[in-house]
Amino acid sequence: PYVADYSRYLPSHTSSPKTFLAVGLGSVIGSQTSMVLGVFAAALAGKAFSGQPVAYVVGLGASGLMAAALFFSVAFGKVT
Repeated sequence: PYVADYSRYLPSHTSSPKTFLAVGLGSVIGSQTSMVLGVFAAALAGKAFSGQPVAYVVGLGASGLMAAALFFSVAFGKVT
């Protein structure tokens, strides 16, 4: 659906495969960044992650480095 929505604004001579790859990879890379961070957080947390995963991830933001990683992940996902 993203390719169909964006492609109507492109010139007619624009390559369909390139358009598909640009939009598709942008969606995949952006979402995978957040998902990979979540998988690492769950793997590192072990049992502390179950039950309150959102609270655990928010608690990780207390350290400057992890807060930067969280904010980067969200911003990168939005930009791509």
